Amino acid sequence: MGSLRIFGCLLLSVVLSGCFIQSFHPFYTEGSLIDLPEITGAWQLVSQGSENLADQYREPWQFEKNRIWTFEKGVSSRLDVKYFRVEGTLFADLVMAEPEEGSGPNKWWLLHTVPVHSVCKVQLSGDTVSFNPLNGDWLIGQIKKKKIILSSMQLDEKGEHTVLTASSKELSDFLKKYRDDAGAFPKDNAYTFRRPAAEGKDLKRP
Repeated sequence: MGSLRIFGCLLLSVVLSGCFIQSFHPFYTEGSLIDLPEITGAWQLVSQGSENLADQYREPWQFEKNRIWTFEKGVSSRLDVKYFRVEGTLFADLVMAEPEEGSGPNKWWLLHTVPVHSVCKVQLSGDTVSFNPLNGDWLIGQIKKKKIILSSMQLDEKGEHTVLTASSKELSDFLKKYRDDAGAFPKDNAYTFRRPAAEGKDLKRP
């Protein structure tokens, strides 16, 4: 594994304190992919759990069919996204996209600076959408206790940084079993977005 790949994965833990976990394989299978036209357009990041982020992220993110333009302090970066369903539950698989001229990188792109995948549980309702990342700390703990069997690899000698190596089928089966588990997807980790047009009200109230 090259030094860039290791560095990119370590950035993940530094920036989001282990909240995200990544995989070398997609979290979806081809048969589970869907189109989600209703999510396209502008969305403003307003909160993570109970923490208000509206003042910190004033620029709306742009959601396209298979990509998301993130904005961090005036710097834009692009993530490629695939939406899929597991037993009716909506998920998003995220992976880095090549930076285009005049864009990035920002923090959100750095989270995906290697060709690996992360997954979020998605809830879309009217003018609100939330992306709840799979809880890496919880999953690694379950793997270490052998309560969950998913192959993975350590990226450092201390074993503090883990990337999943399980197949997409195994990951899909895992999501099927734990999609409603509060440990796997704690509500306090969810990033909530709102349509800017819906916020003549008060962005400071998630």
